[in-house]
Amino acid sequence: MISNNCIDKVRDIDIVQVISPYITDLKKVGSNYKAFTPFGNEKTPSFTVNQQKQFFYCFSTGIGGDAISFVMEKKQCPFMDAVTTIAKDHGITIEYDSEVTEEQRAQKADYLKLNQAVLRSYQKQLLDAGNNAIEFLFGGSFNSIREGKSFTLESVLQWQLGYAPNSWDFITKKCERSNTVEEAAELGILSKKGSKTFDFLRERIVFPIHNHLGQLVAFGGRNIGHVSESPKYINSPQSSLYDKSQVLYGLWQSAQAIRTKGYVILTEGYTDVISCHQYGLNNTVASCGTALQKGHATLLKKYTNKVTVMYDGDVAGHKASLRSINILAQEGLLVSICQLPGGHDPDSFVRSHPNAIEYLRNKSIDGVQYLTNKLQSEVDDPITRSNNFQIIANTISKYDQPVIREDYAKWVARNYDLSKSVMTKLVDEAVKKGKVTSNGHKNGAKKNRVIELDNPTVYPFFEEKFDDNDALKEIKINRFRFVQLLGSFGYTRHEINNDATTFVRIKDNVIKHTHKDEIIDHFEKFLRTEYDFDGAGCTAVDYESLINKFYSGLGSFFSKDLFNRVRTEQQIVFNQDGQDTIYLYYRNGFVRITGDGYKLLDYAAMEGSVWEDQLLERDFKIAEVAGLKFADSEAKKPRKEIEGGIFADFVFRIANEDLERFQSLCSIIGYLMHDYYDYKLKAVNLTDSSLSDEADGRSGKTMLCKIIGWVRSYCEINGKNFNAADKNKYEDAKPGTQFLHINDVRSKGVNKFDFEDIFNDVTEGIIVNQKYMKPFRHRAKMAISSNNPINIVGGSQRDRVIEFELSGYFSADHSPEQEYGSWFGRDWDEKEWSKFDNFMCYCGQTFLKHGILKPGTINLEERKLIKFTSHEFLEFIREVDSNLKSSGYPFVGYIGNTDHASPIPNGIIDFEFDKKKFYEKFTEFYSDYNNHRWFTQNLFTKWLKLYAELHLGIKQPQQRRSDGKSMFLFKEESTLNLFSKKE
Repeated sequence: MISNNCIDKVRDIDIVQVISPYITDLKKVGSNYKAFTPFGNEKTPSFTVNQQKQFFYCFSTGIGGDAISFVMEKKQCPFMDAVTTIAKDHGITIEYDSEVTEEQRAQKADYLKLNQAVLRSYQKQLLDAGNNAIEFLFGGSFNSIREGKSFTLESVLQWQLGYAPNSWDFITKKCERSNTVEEAAELGILSKKGSKTFDFLRERIVFPIHNHLGQLVAFGGRNIGHVSESPKYINSPQSSLYDKSQVLYGLWQSAQAIRTKGYVILTEGYTDVISCHQYGLNNTVASCGTALQKGHATLLKKYTNKVTVMYDGDVAGHKASLRSINILAQEGLLVSICQLPGGHDPDSFVRSHPNAIEYLRNKSIDGVQYLTNKLQSEVDDPITRSNNFQIIANTISKYDQPVIREDYAKWVARNYDLSKSVMTKLVDEAVKKGKVTSNGHKNGAKKNRVIELDNPTVYPFFEEKFDDNDALKEIKINRFRFVQLLGSFGYTRHEINNDATTFVRIKDNVIKHTHKDEIIDHFEKFLRTEYDFDGAGCTAVDYESLINKFYSGLGSFFSKDLFNRVRTEQQIVFNQDGQDTIYLYYRNGFVRITGDGYKLLDYAAMEGSVWEDQLLERDFKIAEVAGLKFADSEAKKPRKEIEGGIFADFVFRIANEDLERFQSLCSIIGYLMHDYYDYKLKAVNLTDSSLSDEADGRSGKTMLCKIIGWVRSYCEINGKNFNAADKNKYEDAKPGTQFLHINDVRSKGVNKFDFEDIFNDVTEGIIVNQKYMKPFRHRAKMAISSNNPINIVGGSQRDRVIEFELSGYFSADHSPEQEYGSWFGRDWDEKEWSKFDNFMCYCGQTFLKHGILKPGTINLEERKLIKFTSHEFLEFIREVDSNLKSSGYPFVGYIGNTDHASPIPNGIIDFEFDKKKFYEKFTEFYSDYNNHRWFTQNLFTKWLKLYAELHLGIKQPQQRRSDGKSMFLFKEESTLNLFSKKE
């Protein structure tokens, strides 16, 4: 699309220079130029060009406008083509802002062309003899306008005014003939009710509305009918061409004067603007069809940094003036208020006061001064006075420029008997408060906003439809604008991955899951307590009538399909842990943990959003983790409760009161806290250290995981019923889940847990199936707990598991509550919570600095051997080992192959034996095994390999064939050359 800068350059070209090549007989007559119309045949020249005001008008055809409009009419081309033609003819380089599709460009051109055609019809109607439009609106006949009794003819032509006759189908018939009914309905030129289509404007003066580029985007209409209840002014509804919050009436006609004079006059209506221009205030604009919004202020800032607000001189005008100060100040615009005498609006004032320009110059007062004077005049109550100064400080705080804030604070203090330091403090506090969210989180740059409306409380997301008697007939909801309103509340569709979405609400960088009922409740409360029906221009609709409209169609207005249309412009940005960083989120800020330490930071420094269930409902205060200092530096066992707090002491106890194992468990806790997944992931397997066949549990595995869940979003899954084949096994997980605990898995029986079944879940992420949404893949740190060891076989599996035994310090008969005299978390005071939080930061720091410290074992290997072999097997192997060390023979009567291994006192490690003889000797010692068909020599060999791996650390023991015998040696295959499996 051609840039605004390029269009402005084209518009600055003298209209006479643009038109002259197309009209050879254009001659200057008095102050204007005249010629025969280029749009038809005529005997008397009626084509006029006003060089001073840069517009043309053809009296015979009713066509008028600026230079670009002339080229559009003459060449019958769209707006951008006309701009391109003029630019090329006058040596201006075409500049583009962004690319649009040809289809979009063509559609917009067709819409603009249709608006121009409709305007010509309205203009011609205004000049037709017999209509009462001129007399009703301007107080006289067509000739009286020429005599200057009201609007001048020049003003009528310059502003291209028209008239919509009292007909239901004046424009409808024209659109039917040109086959543009659907397009006209889309633009709001025509209205539809069921199968009926009719004119939107009827018996009204028509005001064409141009955007700042001069494109005709909408129409306004002033009622001149006989039904007084009918709205005085109406204008086109929102469309793809017309956004009321981004259009100011008269801006493109005023642009040059605004730049020249250095300020703009802001009014509220069409006639205000036209009259002000007619009487010399040609830098006047208006917000029409809606109250002043942020988009208007942003638009004005492109032309000037000074605004004079001149609204009606009644109570409503006064309120609107006060409201405008904050909106304009937010954009850094300096505001002046010109309050008109009571009973006057700008239109009536400039027509009845010949010194209107002088009045404006002398009576305008600075906006902050105007606000202060209104609030503090004749106030004796100190409480009201204090509240008013707070309101004033809030307004001053809207300015980003510190110098402006300081100057205003000085002025208020000096003129209203207040110390400068007090006023400055109020302003500074207001500035900080503007950056703090309702839940205490500082917002900074307001990232991840969905749809930002200038003022949702007056956002016109519906239209009032009236019948022939001007009674309210229908409330028409604009679904597009309704979706925008929901978006302004922070509701949006969140794409978890390419296949799955969920609905969330983003508020002050905090994201929470939401649902239909919550959205309805929020919307209903907004209408009941916040929506300004008067400010939105409503004449008949109120809360009750509007909410009844929604009650009658909840399934339509609050449908999933409609919610899907609310979305952020880009993927939501999350604040996430990095490879060397962990973040924890507290009420008073967020903590950044690195290998070097940790620090509390302001939320303004945060780069993205966080899930609501990741926020911790407590403050953080940095304190030394003194709990890692033991009473006796030479002893491993500390005092009963170490200074690091109850939880630090608990971790030490379940680590078997061993300092190295304690540090290892701290690093494992830090690993589970680390919300980062771009490396080799491991599952943490927590088990008991007891050698008992029937483990009692209660060692602290579940409690440890739950407590980690106090700083991370935690999801616990019942391991007893865990079925890897169940597609819904992870349904309790959420997109924000950071730590997943499969609790108390079965280690035996038909439903015993097999780590191989979840190997890919650990490495690639889990698949979450939930009701009413598509499955999505999610990654979270995973812990598995069991009373007994789980079967983990093969190098790949062992490489993905960290196994940690919890000591038997706590049990069913000796709980942490009995040990510490309080329930974990529930009975903690602020000091204990501070110890806990700092200890968790220490755990994160330990992991980031050292990685996962390999945990020492207590009884893990032996427990696994017992579980996966038998007590009898271990007893047999130990006796063999003892016999070899003492006599050089495994047992009495053994005759084996001694060619490659002599009996030496190194025990079983250096002795090669015949597997068959060993198997036979074992079944001889333990005759019960002869009665079990499942106990074969192959199974016995597997037990030998498990003993080699779990007890001796030999992953590949040597095996060979010799003279038809199978030989076995407890040494790694790679360490000896004389052994070969292929011999």
